Amino acid sequence: MGEWDEAERRFDAALAANAALGSPPWVAHTQADYADLLTRRDRPGDRAAAAALRRAAAQTAATHGMRALAARLDGAT
Repeated sequence: MGEWDEAERRFDAALAANAALGSPPWVAHTQADYADLLTRRDRPGDRAAAAALRRAAAQTAATHGMRALAARLDGAT
């Protein structure tokens, strides 16, 4: 709905909370969804940040056998 800044704040909070819980799978899913947001928003620097989030999520997905997430990230442009 165009509430990009609020969505970004919420993703940052979710990443911090999931990391504090010690849940790599939740962190990876949040990173992937955050990357999708940044790709849609498409401000300067967003594509690079989205790519970094996808790489981190893909690494976790590979490490933890998260095949569905890995396939989703593999299909992301």
